[in-house]
Amino acid sequence: ISPNGQTIVYLNILDSNLYSIPVSGGTPTQIYSGGNAAAGGVAWSPNGQKIAFTALTGGYDVVYTMAATGGTATNVLPSSYSTLGNAVVSSWSPDSNTLACTWTNGSSTTDVMEIMLNDNTAALLTPTGFSDSLPSISPDNRKLAFYRSSSGGATQGLYESDFDGGNPQLVIGDPPSNGIT
Repeated sequence: ISPNGQTIVYLNILDSNLYSIPVSGGTPTQIYSGGNAAAGGVAWSPNGQKIAFTALTGGYDVVYTMAATGGTATNVLPSSYSTLGNAVVSSWSPDSNTLACTWTNGSSTTDVMEIMLNDNTAALLTPTGFSDSLPSISPDNRKLAFYRSSSGGATQGLYESDFDGGNPQLVIGDPPSNGIT
């Protein structure tokens, strides 16, 4: 949902394109027609003028930005990462400078990645050997929240860390499944 609460952008899984629709209903408008949008979220820029999303490009999930009303999509994943793995965007920083993503590179774990939009660089924030995903950036741009699975022996649950990925702390662990899946 857009920052002003008026518009929803969603992935149509039947044609792998993005559409927008007013929250009040109506006819959806196709805003991305590449036919390669990938499962994952849409992150809105704080001012609601742009969106970030993931699309399959050259066999990899790559992060793009574009105007929320449609237009040309721009690949923002630095070329040094573009053929090494998959990036799935989940959050846009309040200062509009950074996208937070889940990064996988074929290993058995995932990491939190940040893409810095001002200088087209990226950094892995949680290269710990654990599986960290679904990052969200705090409104003050100082903290991250993310999910950590039990891969590598971690306690699985919701974690909070400094913005650079340092000092991760378990906020709440997943309840035991009691055999229920």
